[in-house]
Amino acid sequence: MALEVVNTPLLQNINGVTRQINFETSAAQVKTADGFTVESRLTSLASSVSGQSRMFVVEDIAGRDAIEAPEVGYQAWVKDATADPTVSSGAAKYIYEDEETGWVKTAEAESLDIVLSWADIQDKPASTAADIDDAVAKRHEHANKAEVLDKLSVAGGNLTFDGKAIATEAGKYGAYVTVGPDDPSFEAAVAALGLADGAFFTVISGTEA
Repeated sequence: MALEVVNTPLLQNINGVTRQINFETSAAQVKTADGFTVESRLTSLASSVSGQSRMFVVEDIAGRDAIEAPEVGYQAWVKDATADPTVSSGAAKYIYEDEETGWVKTAEAESLDIVLSWADIQDKPASTAADIDDAVAKRHEHANKAEVLDKLSVAGGNLTFDGKAIATEAGKYGAYVTVGPDDPSFEAAVAALGLADGAFFTVISGTEA
């Protein structure tokens, strides 16, 4: 059965003096609807906000410096931070590090959208951007890479093709020119060159080597 609540104060007379009795209830004794006590709720709330710092929005550096008794972790967004010699234009964000260090810049509005030129990049290649673009434009594939180019190498100071010397030891990298295949003396002319096995040579029709 629900009892009626009577909002009548409780009084007590002691030695002829009347006093009103006020019952004291602690936060640990009062429970919320979900079963937790008010004390536990207050403790949780204090814990959740203890790590948060205050954020100020001010017009300029003077306004930032005018913030009274800043605490460690306080942050300030300065709309016009150009009084800071490290800020060329626009706003900047600061955090109060400690009494000795004071306000430390953590970000600039102008750095949010960064546009860099090639000249401003550090540790970049020695080549200019134009040279790199030119090299990329000249990039191409060799159809004879696997059949010819990959088989060329140098062994013992001699140019070789597929493991075979292209020129004689005496001639090594010399160029050989002889008559064309249609010339009657073609075979004799080639034999006279004394080419090593696998050597390359070119021909000029009608011209003796």
